[in-house]
Amino acid sequence: MAKRKAETVSVHEIPAEVVGAVVLADIAQIKVEAETHPDPDARRRIEIAAERLRQIALNEMSPATMADMMKTQ
Repeated sequence: MAKRKAETVSVHEIPAEVVGAVVLADIAQIKVEAETHPDPDARRRIEIAAERLRQIALNEMSPATMADMMKTQ
C-alpha cells in the first residue's frame, strides 16, 4: 500500500498574529516543562533557549542575548 504525501499549508497563509500566539504559547509550555526536568544542566539549557526564543519572538532581545547570538556566527 502506497503512503500518501501529507498535505502541507504554507505558514504565510496563517495570520501572523496566530503564528505569534502559538509560538509564544509553546515557549511558555516548554518553560513550564523545563521546571520538572530531572537533569539540572538540561533544565538550564532548555530555560535559556526558551527565553532566547521568547525575546526574539517579542523583539525584546537583551544586550546579553544579542551578544550570545553574535558569538554563534
